Amino acid sequence: MGKDDHIVVWQKPKYDASRYESKEEWESLPDEIEMREVRVTVRRKGYKTRTVIIVTTLLDAELYSAKELTDLFAARWNCELDLRSIKRVLGMHHSLCQTPEMVRKELWTYFLAYNLIRVRMAQAASRHNVHPRKLSFTAAKNHIYNFAEALRGATGTEHHRIEGELLRAIAACRIGDRPGRKEPRAIKKRKQKYSYLTKPRVQARKALAA
Repeated sequence: MGKDDHIVVWQKPKYDASRYESKEEWESLPDEIEMREVRVTVRRKGYKTRTVIIVTTLLDAELYSAKELTDLFAARWNCELDLRSIKRVLGMHHSLCQTPEMVRKELWTYFLAYNLIRVRMAQAASRHNVHPRKLSFTAAKNHIYNFAEALRGATGTEHHRIEGELLRAIAACRIGDRPGRKEPRAIKKRKQKYSYLTKPRVQARKALAA
């Protein structure tokens, strides 16, 4: 399949109650599975050279080349950015609902809003010949919100004109390159001087009374 690109067979491990929900779940797994391992040496100026092994079930080297797999692995930082967009830009980091049913509805609403914004970004990228990942999610959200009232009251040719202006505005908000992005999972400072509530409120109240 090429240098540092080969197929290996993984054997099913022995049953461990701490790793599986039940013995039935473990028994349902196949005794062995074929996996593809691609070894990549990452060299970047100013950074330490390191070796990464990508493991995948995409076994066909003709359909999925080693370069395509490594390029996909290099773009994994986009997952962090997308989660940040959903949690922070859309505000899903703090749920206001109090029942499981309403929390699920709230989550689906956020996901729907996220996908609709991404659709607009894809339309803007296609019309103005730019990669969707080069566009700012935050700016797109703000433009959609600002154009909403004008689009709601427009029809026919005027609606298409305003929609075109919206896509043009979204396409104009570009972001810089983010090669090999890696950041600590920590915040520099808190907005409030108060400490976080890290225990149930009832317990916190009892601690104050004591």
